[in-house]
Amino acid sequence: MNAIAQPDFFTTDNYAKWESFHHENPQVWQEFEQRALEMIQAGRKHYSARAILEVARWSIHLQTNDQEFKINNNHIPYYAKLFREVHPNHAEFFRTRDKNN
Repeated sequence: MNAIAQPDFFTTDNYAKWESFHHENPQVWQEFEQRALEMIQAGRKHYSARAILEVARWSIHLQTNDQEFKINNNHIPYYAKLFREVHPNHAEFFRTRDKNN
């Protein structure tokens, strides 16, 4: 049985939406990165990107009081993968489904 070809992770519609969101909302990446590094400094070897994004949501909502601001859950793996690229010494901190992308 042949495997069904998967689209490249970074050419999907979800990626395009994340990329646009990421450029329009740099505070999300800053918060995500800061919280991930805090967990690493606290001694964690692995942690949930979803949990960190939830903390980022909470923090940004408190800081801005913007009732309309939303972060799509589909963005989570892209932030985890960006963290891995920016911090290769912590590449294993977030476990992603496809380690090749």
